Amino acid sequence: QGERTITIQTPVLTVEDGAFIEGSTFGDGDAAAIDIDVQRLVIQNGGHIGSGTAGEIDLGNGQMWPASTGAGGEITVDATESVVLSGDNVNIHDGTSIATSTQGLGDAGQITINSPSIDLGNRATISGFTSSAARGGTIILNTDTLTITGNAFVTADSGFSDGVDPNSVTGQAGDVVVNAGRVVLNGTGDG
Repeated sequence: QGERTITIQTPVLTVEDGAFIEGSTFGDGDAAAIDIDVQRLVIQNGGHIGSGTAGEIDLGNGQMWPASTGAGGEITVDATESVVLSGDNVNIHDGTSIATSTQGLGDAGQITINSPSIDLGNRATISGFTSSAARGGTIILNTDTLTITGNAFVTADSGFSDGVDPNSVTGQAGDVVVNAGRVVLNGTGDG
């Protein structure tokens, strides 16, 4: 076992049209951490970078796969120029995101983004979520300028999802920490 890391080093990384980079766990081991070192990161039109832990899975015939006990992986982005997340203006829930989540027994991973410019638009999200007794992921944004427009949002929350007993959701949401010289909120984007 032991922690595994997905490491990407490139001048420009584009994740788009439903492509994804994912580190998840369905068992006792921790999910892979994701470490991205770029000049520019672009996630658009349903692109996704995420890490999560799985809850109990119904295999049918009365058989259940137990909830994972491993922790979610951390996501760290170091972008020397910019990070841009832009969803599809037509599809309301296209999934353009950087996200960590837990439905299992292990805490969700932390998201840390370091870049001079972080720009979210068109319903794109950065999120840390729990729907279990484990803690949701904390989000840390270190930037000169954070811009959130067009129903995009940054959120750390706790709630239940499909197939989850609402009474089992007792985990605390993570924190959202923004260290920015300037924050621009335009339209109905939240931060």
